[in-house]
Amino acid sequence: MKGPISVRLGERERATIEAEARARGLGISAFVRDILEDEARRLHREQIREEGRRLVERLSADEQLAAEYDDADLLAGEVIP
Repeated sequence: MKGPISVRLGERERATIEAEARARGLGISAFVRDILEDEARRLHREQIREEGRRLVERLSADEQLAAEYDDADLLAGEVIP
């Protein structure tokens, strides 16, 4: 769902955000949007990694599946943190 998000900041925080946005040649909305988009991508990647960890744990807990994957060296690799 797209649409505006309203954020209330104190004067000091707003001045800090505005100064950094200007230093980067951006408006405050573009700067805040960039920050939020970057964080949303980071959170999404972390969710995917956590799902992968849970899957590996479930597969490892099932002896038959673990044996099949071990034979294929699919569970032998490191999970990327």
